[in-house]
Amino acid sequence: MSSARTSRLHDAATLLVIAGSGNLILNYFGGPIGAFIPFAGVALLALVSGMSFKRSDAWLLLGFAAVTVVHLIAFGVQILPSTMSIGVRLATALLAVRVIPEFFSRVVKVMYWLAAISLVFHLPVLLGVDMSPVVNHFSIPLSLGPLDIHKDITGHLIVHYYRQEVIEGESLDRNSGMFWEPGAFAGYLVLALLLASLSYYRLTRKQLVVIVLALLTTRSTTGYVALALLALGYTLFSGRSKLGRSFVFKVVAGCALPLTFYAVYSNTSFLEAKVAYQFSATEAENNTWEITRFGNAIYDWGYFLQRPLTGWSLSNTTRPGEEEILLRQGNALTGLPVRLGLPAALLVLSLILRFFRLSGAWSPLWALAVICCLLVGEQFILYPLFLAMLVRPVARVASRPQAAVRPSLGMVQRRY
Repeated sequence: MSSARTSRLHDAATLLVIAGSGNLILNYFGGPIGAFIPFAGVALLALVSGMSFKRSDAWLLLGFAAVTVVHLIAFGVQILPSTMSIGVRLATALLAVRVIPEFFSRVVKVMYWLAAISLVFHLPVLLGVDMSPVVNHFSIPLSLGPLDIHKDITGHLIVHYYRQEVIEGESLDRNSGMFWEPGAFAGYLVLALLLASLSYYRLTRKQLVVIVLALLTTRSTTGYVALALLALGYTLFSGRSKLGRSFVFKVVAGCALPLTFYAVYSNTSFLEAKVAYQFSATEAENNTWEITRFGNAIYDWGYFLQRPLTGWSLSNTTRPGEEEILLRQGNALTGLPVRLGLPAALLVLSLILRFFRLSGAWSPLWALAVICCLLVGEQFILYPLFLAMLVRPVARVASRPQAAVRPSLGMVQRRY
């Protein structure tokens, strides 16, 4: 097979892993079946091209098995369906990193194309054009059951629209890409930008504009905050130029960027309305307070205190009567210690920190903070794309361009 065809095959395998991280049609299959489809594709690639495991891979799988055994002893076999799903996704992530050359580079590349495709369909909607007759050709009817409370959609393979009532009398058309909701698409776009900032893939200015524009059309509060956090950290710590290494510049940027974000927030009605609603819903403890970002954290705290060391497992069935609430919650940062226990949750975060350290991150702790910000918004850590950061990467050092060059994010596109 020619090198060009091989590269396209690896891009397709990367797309399959990304689709397994929240595409609606794969989610519709649910449980182990939906998780097995991307695994089967990457496993087939491994059989054809071969792969070699590392000792750290065995420790990762043994650690997952140990947590599973603890939960089996505590709760019985009821945890197995959900645990098997996450186990298959972890195996998918492990195979993807080991089998697909430059996997994280390809993640950025594929996310750019998904962002571009989403804008082709979404920008006309913002201009008042009804694109549903076109989009429906790329969809199959799905029923989201009791969770279909904010949206009326079909399962679109590539792109779908998410219309959410933010405040009475105002609705928003938000870009979800091919994922389950706009916040998920925003999170993966921020992850792509974060990986690009580590020189995994060198974005051109056009590609950077496309990804950021797609991120803005999601109208995701968490996505915006994570983008601002990433921009601030990159400005302060990347040292890409003499100006960037200047202490005075860092002080000015450290003050200016948060103030700029606050100005955008206070003058953008949908952001202010969403945050105000979440605060008021939590304070009043209305019938949806547990699924707000703040209410979710308070809700998790109560369960964490009951089982702080071993957690409640990856299954929602261990908390009877709470299944619907748990399905609708999105705060994975506070949910992680509740599900796994504090020691295992800290281990997960330490593995992500190791990923950034070995990737030559401009600031591993700051990069981890960006990931934690994203986890507040969605259950990303349960999907292969984020689980891949638990796999030990090949140690590398982020490239430093010469001072005479004026860089954009990543500067020059890497070719395959």
